[in-house]
Amino acid sequence: MKMYVDRTDIRELYDAVSKNTNFFSTYINLYVSDESIKEMLKNKVSEIEYWMNRVYNPHVIEQKEKANHLYKLWLTLKDQNPQLGFEIYSKYLETKAQIKRLQQD
Repeated sequence: MKMYVDRTDIRELYDAVSKNTNFFSTYINLYVSDESIKEMLKNKVSEIEYWMNRVYNPHVIEQKEKANHLYKLWLTLKDQNPQLGFEIYSKYLETKAQIKRLQQD
């Protein structure tokens, strides 16, 4: 099921989760002495970050917007200036590869 959410709201949620997981990670490192509990809590923080990044990852969104721009630019240039079109398309492919790497992390 797909839902539409205001980008500002999801960005604020992402920022709040990031801030709180950073605080929680620092707290764990400073105040939890039992290594097994510390490891379990760190894993939970990592899990929260993983799921948040699946929902909203500003780095992926930025790269997708860049790829979209490069693709549109390539469409307009490919017939007018094939050499420049090739360079733009190469950058587009590099950006798509970077998106794939970011989504795998």
